[in-house]
Amino acid sequence: MCLFIVDRVSWINQMEKNHV
Repeated sequence: MCLFIVDRVSWINQMEKNHV
């Protein structure tokens, strides 16, 4: 169940890194 949240966080983290 936590995997779903982790996937979401990972996706946001990647987007933020791409933005920088």
